[in-house]
Amino acid sequence: MHFLYIDEAGHTGADLSARQQPVFVMASLVVSDEKWRKTNECVRKQLTDYFGGLLSADFELHACQLLSPHGEGPFAGDNREKRNTLALDLLNLIADRGHYVFQVPIYKSSLATVKAPDKDWGFNWHHPWQFAFSLQVTMFEEFLRSPSTGRSSTGLVIVDHEDDCVDFVRQHTASRQADTGWRQLKKLVEIGYSAASHANPLIQLTDLVAFTLKKYYELETPTCAAWPQDAKDFFTKCKDSIWPRVKYKTATFTCLNVHSSMLDHAREIRRCQS
Repeated sequence: MHFLYIDEAGHTGADLSARQQPVFVMASLVVSDEKWRKTNECVRKQLTDYFGGLLSADFELHACQLLSPHGEGPFAGDNREKRNTLALDLLNLIADRGHYVFQVPIYKSSLATVKAPDKDWGFNWHHPWQFAFSLQVTMFEEFLRSPSTGRSSTGLVIVDHEDDCVDFVRQHTASRQADTGWRQLKKLVEIGYSAASHANPLIQLTDLVAFTLKKYYELETPTCAAWPQDAKDFFTKCKDSIWPRVKYKTATFTCLNVHSSMLDHAREIRRCQS
């Protein structure tokens, strides 16, 4: 069994014109059933150590609070270097523990102008969350069908969902499980909803992945023009930490004969036109 933890950053629904959120990134963390318990423990230990051995039962890591300019929430006023070190230590767990990452980056300005393919596959081509989720589960199905996971491998998706996307997730997943061809989800057996993400360290780690990748992709946009150089360097370092574990970087598949329009669309909207 493999678990796919999904979270996103830069979500503005179907609104593609939000100036302060020019990039949407949906990221996911792939964790095998043999590794998830130890990785949970490692995340909790790093957080507990950061807070001097005291971690409240209801603590929830939010990357936006950890990496805001001056720290927010439980990180308010904490030294920036200390907070950056925690973020990198957490991200380094992904490689240290041998997990994989999927990512779907979308430049909203590119998505706003691209011509949508003439295909109805149960999602809105111009809705970042819907398209990204569809591509994420396609990546997961490809991963589960690959020889490296074994013929009996199955998958469970855990989504830290947006309320406005719950019905879409249910309908889209059900329709694909009943479909045929490359769209069929044969290996993905269930979708779980992380209603209490404070109790799920791997969702919190996925949130950090999505947030830092979003910040990295924003380096190509006018939004980051006023960022200090050390912030740009930091988010590049975060990306470099994650990148060796990212699968399907170029949206290329070998097990599934994914329709070219799906792949071409994914590649087009990950190009910045700003």
